[in-house]
Parts: sequence; structure tokens; C-alpha cells
Amino acid sequence: MALPFPTVWAVNGPVRDPTSPEVDQGFPCGEADRALFNRLFQDVQQAINAIGLRNGDADIPVNGFQASPPSSPEVGDRYIVASSPTGAWAGQSANIAAWAGSAWAFISPPRGLIVNHWNGARLVVLRYDGTTWAEWMASDTASGPVELATQAEVDAGIDATRVITPATQAKAKSSYMAARAAPGVGGTTATVSATYTNLSGFGVTSTFFKGGSTFAAGVLTIGAGDEGLWLLTLSLREDGLSTSGQAVRITLNNVTLASDGGQTPDNSAIGHSGTAVGVALSVGDVIRFQVIQSLGTTKTFDEYSLSAVRIGGAS
Repeated sequence: MALPFPTVWAVNGPVRDPTSPEVDQGFPCGEADRALFNRLFQDVQQAINAIGLRNGDADIPVNGFQASPPSSPEVGDRYIVASSPTGAWAGQSANIAAWAGSAWAFISPPRGLIVNHWNGARLVVLRYDGTTWAEWMASDTASGPVELATQAEVDAGIDATRVITPATQAKAKSSYMAARAAPGVGGTTATVSATYTNLSGFGVTSTFFKGGSTFAAGVLTIGAGDEGLWLLTLSLREDGLSTSGQAVRITLNNVTLASDGGQTPDNSAIGHSGTAVGVALSVGDVIRFQVIQSLGTTKTFDEYSLSAVRIGGAS
């Protein structure tokens, strides 16, 4: 900030007589006026040092945004006074409190002033709208600083204000589940004694849901935040196939969604059955993965696997 007089001294430093140009410009030089001169310009210097204003400042660092004064401030410390202030800051809500060495000085901020302070490892930027201070961040209706989301936040979908980069977007996880039962993997064989059975005895299960979906006892239930387009798959294998009449089936809310229509033997007398379907699912939808058969006798299936992955958001 340019001042219309020679550079002043440090706060609490020695005093001096007015210079000739200052006298020419109207400063008297009596003892009382000299004392007033020094007091006036030391106060000006204190205010400049305390608030840290410089010509063209647009972003002023402060020590914090709080409602009560710190117990041991240092000269030059400055704070944004939050609502319902206490102690020496009472009645100074939204003002800037600056410690001048023996007392707090309060400055009314101009509309549009921007300040910043560290909150732990995070730099918080505040802007004054003429009435209140609020964190200044870009939104769908206003420009402002942006804050990058971490990979964990992108994967979990837990923040609506931070932005993602191409790198974090490329690595972002989708909601999914996968389960399998097979020799050497674990789980139980699927013994079908009636017309169908729900697959549930898995040896390996892996799930990741951004929303509130669950997968338990072979049943996938779509929760809030996971609605959208899903790809569902189910495959099954039977050793020593000698008959036909078995198939896999995926149901949506107990209605058949997809079925392969029957097993197909290969040259090793091993039956393979599998199906896949893409479907838009809503909150509360229930998916079951089943084996069906029409032989009239119990059948045992040796290996099965199923999966579901969300590939698109709800429209």
C-alpha cells in the first residue's frame, strides 16, 4: 500500500521528527504535534503489519475461522470471526480480527474479499459475499477453485463437489459381485432334487458396492446408489453328463430374466450351461441365480460361477 510520506519505522521502533517535505505539506512541529504525528503513523504501521494488506491483494492468509479468540496470539495474527463470537470478539461477527500486540483490531471486510487458512493438511479458501463468509469452491452455478478427489473417494462415490482427473476416472471401480464354487476352489456342489434350486454354496465371493446393494445367500439386492444398467452372468458345469434337461436361469423379482434352455455336452461328457443378460435395475430389485432341471431325479452339478457388474448409471 503506497503511503504519502517517507517509509515509516518498525512498530515499537524509535520515533523521529517530521521531514522538511512533511512540514511543507502542513505538519506542524510542536512537541504535542510531534507526538501526535508519531502516534498516528505508528498506528498506521501497526494496522498494515497486522492485517497484511498489500496493493492489489486478492487472497489474504489468515490463521483461522473461529468464534473465540486464541489464548496466546502473536503480533500479526489475524482471524475471520465466525458467528456468535465470544470474549474480546463479541459483536464482531464476520469481521477480521488482527492482533496488534496489546489489543485486537477489527476490520470490516469488503464484499468479495478472499482469504485462506490451513485446516490440518487442507487449504480452505473463504469468500465474503457482503454478509457472510463461506467456503469458495466451484459448483454447477458458480466459478471458483476446484479440489481433486482421491482415488478412494472416486471409487466410493462419496463426494459431490470434488473433481476427478482422467487418471482417477480410468481406475474407478464399478459396483460388482462375483461368486464361484469348484473343485480346488471350495464351496458346495449344487444338488438339484426338485425343479430348481438357488445357488448359494460358494467357495469364493468378491463384492464391491458403491451404493447400498447386498449379496447374501446367493441373492443380489439392489440398493440406493447402485441403480442403473447391469450385466449379469451365470455358468455351470456337470461332469459325466449322460442326459439332458438341465439349464441355468437368472430371475428378476422371481420372474425369469434369462435362461440358456439346456445343457450342451462336449466330447468329454461334460455338460456346460451358461447365460448372460444386460438389464436396467432399480432400487429394491432382487436377482437370483438358479439351476433348473426336468429329469424327475436328483442331479448334482460340480462347478458354477456367477457375476454381476454395474456398467452404467440410471437415466
